[in-house]
Amino acid sequence: MKPLGLRTWIEINAQALLHNYKIFRRLAGQRKLLAVVKSNAYGHNLIEASQLFAKAGANYLGVDSITEGLALRRAKISTPILILGYTLPECLVLASQKKIAISISSLEQITVLKKEALKYPKQKFVIHLKIDTGMHRQGFQLREFSVLIRELKKLPTNIKIEGVYSHLAGPAEKKLRTQTQKQIDLFRVAKNLLFEAGFNISLHHLGATGGTIAYSDLPTNMIRVGIGLYGYLPDQELADKKINLKPALTWKTIISEIKTVPKGEAVSYSFTEKLKRDSALAILPIGYWHGYPRLLSSTGEVLIAGRRAKVIGRVCMDMIIVDITDIPQAKVGTEVILLGDKITPEELAKKTNTSHYEIITRLNPLIKKFYQ
Repeated sequence: MKPLGLRTWIEINAQALLHNYKIFRRLAGQRKLLAVVKSNAYGHNLIEASQLFAKAGANYLGVDSITEGLALRRAKISTPILILGYTLPECLVLASQKKIAISISSLEQITVLKKEALKYPKQKFVIHLKIDTGMHRQGFQLREFSVLIRELKKLPTNIKIEGVYSHLAGPAEKKLRTQTQKQIDLFRVAKNLLFEAGFNISLHHLGATGGTIAYSDLPTNMIRVGIGLYGYLPDQELADKKINLKPALTWKTIISEIKTVPKGEAVSYSFTEKLKRDSALAILPIGYWHGYPRLLSSTGEVLIAGRRAKVIGRVCMDMIIVDITDIPQAKVGTEVILLGDKITPEELAKKTNTSHYEIITRLNPLIKKFYQ
């Protein structure tokens, strides 16, 4: 049923999220589980998703920034939090005060952190070291380890190195198995070097969704799961693993207007598409501002009464036009599924030459979401 006063909304199936969480909890075995809730929980709402995973027993929550971490603390979520992205120097003390662990991935960051820790000796700073095992994004490279270990030994006692981790670039892709194994081996070497140097690091994590599914013997004691918790595989190459994930998100809108337009007329900005028949057109009050990709102009499809309706002409900022000629039961106020059910993010990603990650994370966070 359409929520009163809303033209568009998102429904989140909480049971589907719990189902997915339980799958990865089983895959984790004796290992801990970090639930990745960054980027507004992949479009599923940061607070509600975090509350659900925390209540289910997640050992850690992974966010991108101090902003997300603080939002969770304001929501009275006490589960340990790790910032996976960069933390500004002026936010280090705040992270410490709110018991939020930070990622450290460069020698420059160690210098800044050491300065802050000396300035605030009563604050405890918890860090996870990020290792660059070949993706060449964040992280310390092995050739830096002699300097890294020397600098780590100089850290004040109020800095705790709780974790060490890395990120696999393509564990779900069979053609990259050799490179992935090289990354795993490099991580094992890096971890051993730290332990041999005398650092008692309690958490080590490497496998995200793809790595957790494809590699059961990673040298870690915590898994770090993102997109899988929301019901999606990182790559369809993992479909043969028969992991029964359930997508939780359905994005809906309504028909706001219907009109009949004769064959030969052109539709939308720049008269993008010419009608090939007399057509019944429905206006839907969403557009690229809401997160519906402009690249779906004249190619996207939506579901109305269980049937597909094609987008006609250009996607506008706040509206799209769809062909309902073959859906006679459609009327003003009829619900429309934009994403979910048979309209998958993978389908939209293929049509727009992007990733299904981008499709779900770019949904406008202002769209009201309902956990059901």
